[in-house]
Amino acid sequence: MRKIVSEKQLKRFGINKGLIDKWDKELKAVGGVRILFFKVGDILELFSAAVLIFGILAAVTVIGILNGASIPALSSVLVGAIITFYYYWRQPVDRYKESFLKEDELPAAAEIFINGLEVGMSIENIIGYIVRNRKGVVRDLLYEVQIRLDAGGSLKDALGFAAEKSLNEYFRRFVRIVTGEYGAVTDIRNNLEEFLEEVEERYYNEKIERAAKLDNSLFFPIFLGYFVPILVLFSLPFVLSLKSFFKLY
Repeated sequence: MRKIVSEKQLKRFGINKGLIDKWDKELKAVGGVRILFFKVGDILELFSAAVLIFGILAAVTVIGILNGASIPALSSVLVGAIITFYYYWRQPVDRYKESFLKEDELPAAAEIFINGLEVGMSIENIIGYIVRNRKGVVRDLLYEVQIRLDAGGSLKDALGFAAEKSLNEYFRRFVRIVTGEYGAVTDIRNNLEEFLEEVEERYYNEKIERAAKLDNSLFFPIFLGYFVPILVLFSLPFVLSLKSFFKLY
């Protein structure tokens, strides 16, 4: 979309360059986001979309006030628009960051590296194997690593680029282990085994937490939709018998 906001204007609004760069990197890492009918790929497009959306809302608000619309109702629409805008911006980024901890993503890649190193494969060959045989965000990042390697780049630089693009601290640690930052090359497999245990533990703990939250969120729908009707069904004969009893008097 057309950019109507510049980086200088963002700075005038008190948004520092570090935050601008961070948000821009996040948007580019997920391939952009869609907010209503706007497809935004960087931070300037994001704030340009925000200006257009809230400009339209401001015009609607003024027209509504002139026509006697309720100010609390208009305020609730504005608040809802802000929440919706934030959700469509942040949700793809948060989902991307969390996707690395899925069982078939980083844990699976770490296990393939461990097995590959055990049989004497080089790191470059293991990366090639994952690119050819896997799917997902880890595979896509390693595909970019392979492209850089084929172009003559160093393994450390290529993996470093992928680590920054991942936005995920666990993937960054994974890269530091693979490039030997935590010890000699002979220690890579042992470090990966410890890393894999930690990631799997984190994954299963989060899985249990999500299940517990789901159980709590389902309690009231189940209670209202299942137990209440049964309670009414079984108590109805008793209520009717009481009604007949009171008729005698």
